[in-house]
Amino acid sequence: YRLDQLIRASIGYFWGFPRSQLYSEAERLVRRGLVAEEREADGRRRRSMTITESGRDELRRWLEVPATDPTEIRDIGLLQLFFADGGDDPGAAVERLAAAQSRAHREQLRIYEELLRAGVVVDGSPQRATLEFGLRFEQLALRFWAEIGPAPGGTDDG
Repeated sequence: YRLDQLIRASIGYFWGFPRSQLYSEAERLVRRGLVAEEREADGRRRRSMTITESGRDELRRWLEVPATDPTEIRDIGLLQLFFADGGDDPGAAVERLAAAQSRAHREQLRIYEELLRAGVVVDGSPQRATLEFGLRFEQLALRFWAEIGPAPGGTDDG
């Protein structure tokens, strides 16, 4: 449970990680000797996990090879936009979609700005850089959806 919370409060902002995968992946890491597990003997039988030296070595190897795969965009809003002309009133559908997407991206931008104000990441750190990317992405998305169909009540999207 705690690991799930940590993921949601950190990489969960840019890397979808289903809770069901969390448990299976943890088991796989234990089997490979990359993580050591301790389990409470009674009560809730909570598990505590710690990265092993082999796990640290594997992490270092992984970090040494820069990612070169193209970025995947998996966005339901974009999928609906692509197929919008299949409905009864494509223009209205696009306007509703643009308004809803603008609200969603405005809210995510607010969350990122709050994280920035709260100082949860250190200036100049890799974690700060990922937060900065998130901020820029949300700003870009807001501009995109404003061009597609302005949200009701104006186009002040930050």
